[in-house]
Amino acid sequence: MTPSELLDLAWSYPLFEAFYGRRSRRFGLGFEMPEGPFRYKSAHVPVPLSEIEEALLVGAGAGFSGLALWDLPTPPPTLYLRRSGRTFPTTRPGGHTALFFTNDEGLYVLDANVASSRLREIEIPDERTKLLETYRAQRRKLRYGRLDIPRRVPPMSGHDLWDSNRPGSTLFLPVCDVSASLISLIAQFVDPALRRYVPAGGGMNIVDDRHGCRPAGTEAHRMSEAEHRAGTVRLSAEGLACTKAICNYIYDTYGRFPGGTDAMHLMWVMQAHHIDTEYYERFFGPGAYGSAHAAHMATWHQ
Repeated sequence: MTPSELLDLAWSYPLFEAFYGRRSRRFGLGFEMPEGPFRYKSAHVPVPLSEIEEALLVGAGAGFSGLALWDLPTPPPTLYLRRSGRTFPTTRPGGHTALFFTNDEGLYVLDANVASSRLREIEIPDERTKLLETYRAQRRKLRYGRLDIPRRVPPMSGHDLWDSNRPGSTLFLPVCDVSASLISLIAQFVDPALRRYVPAGGGMNIVDDRHGCRPAGTEAHRMSEAEHRAGTVRLSAEGLACTKAICNYIYDTYGRFPGGTDAMHLMWVMQAHHIDTEYYERFFGPGAYGSAHAAHMATWHQ
């Protein structure tokens, strides 16, 4: 099948069929489970995901879908207006989250600076190739070869030592810049001019609940009672000063910023690989995988 035909095939797959047919099928082609009642060694060599398969997964999980609506009482700063909406729920159109992924060929990062031209970037079938084009344009190679993650606990979970980051698999690592997100949220909480999360008439007073709810660096700042600014909103000088004071308080009090979490956060790691259907036939019988799994290699890897 051509790339266009494969994109149409993926696009037409039923949503609820995907939801209810989803399982963590961990045993891939070329894998080996060395112990336990399901001990098994695959008789096949690993088969890496193709470029179009990776593009589809990236597009579904962290793709750029078109202009964000910005349906808010006040407009955002002008620089936000052409930022692309994302396929995952996120603030600031995913600007604080970066997707890294690794396969047999190398380690990559997806460039988040994509400008949209319309509300929905892909509207008709002929435009579905944009998903592949965007993947090629935004993918940046950071190094050759698979990222070497120590095969121990931590960083891996004990039950995943045998199957994680194996040849043939693609490992997706979404990393959030917690520091940038926290600074942005503090600014929007304390500055009434931003009019995002503040109550009418003034910003919020941030306190330290671990130290008797004392002011978290905000003593010198009043929350203005003046009318909110009209039109495009910008961070005021007072709001910026208050945000800096809170950030300095957190750093001075806890010796780090943010005070209670890592500056960069990787909560989940997702892996995709081609399953070894013979393993599931041997141990789990009919129904362990679906018709799409059974036909996958013949359809996508002719």
